[in-house]
Amino acid sequence: MAINKATSGFIYFHSTSTTMTTEAMTSSAGNVYQITDSDHRLIDPNVTVTVNHSAGVSVVTSYGDGGIDYFNGRTTLTGEDTPTITGAYLTMTTLGQVVSWTLNPAKNAQETTALGDSWKSYTAIEEGATLTLNRYYADTEFWSHIGQKVLIELFEDASAAFWVQGIVTSFGPTMAVGQVDNEAITIQVTGPIARG
Repeated sequence: MAINKATSGFIYFHSTSTTMTTEAMTSSAGNVYQITDSDHRLIDPNVTVTVNHSAGVSVVTSYGDGGIDYFNGRTTLTGEDTPTITGAYLTMTTLGQVVSWTLNPAKNAQETTALGDSWKSYTAIEEGATLTLNRYYADTEFWSHIGQKVLIELFEDASAAFWVQGIVTSFGPTMAVGQVDNEAITIQVTGPIARG
């Protein structure tokens, strides 16, 4: 495993949401269908998404986040079809002035110790994660997204990245004499983290 320098990392953040209506989808593997236009595959999670399909076919809701892979513009159906999708797609832009990020995935454990057991026992249950960004204060970009879902791509280098969907839960600018203004942003991750 290579050691990455922080200077080689960068972050993409969604900027513009554009409506798409009955956007064509193509089979990418079996009954997995992907938006045909590669520029429209990043789906806006703040806009209602509808997969239009034939009667007798349905969306597999256990796939992705409620049946939608927001990062790659994909869905899975229970059978062969020629679906279309309605919603909105996002344009990504480089997020400037970031000095650090921390992604903390975790899996909760529930105690299952029974009477008479000498050792505690646990079973793994749901997973979750938080993302914290620290950057020099540049604008009010995240202030306008408090309580909204955002899509972020966290690059460790030119090719390895994490895709994260989450809700901006806090935005904290800090100002002090003799220091550069900075801000800490906390994002509660919703849905699975994707590796790309």
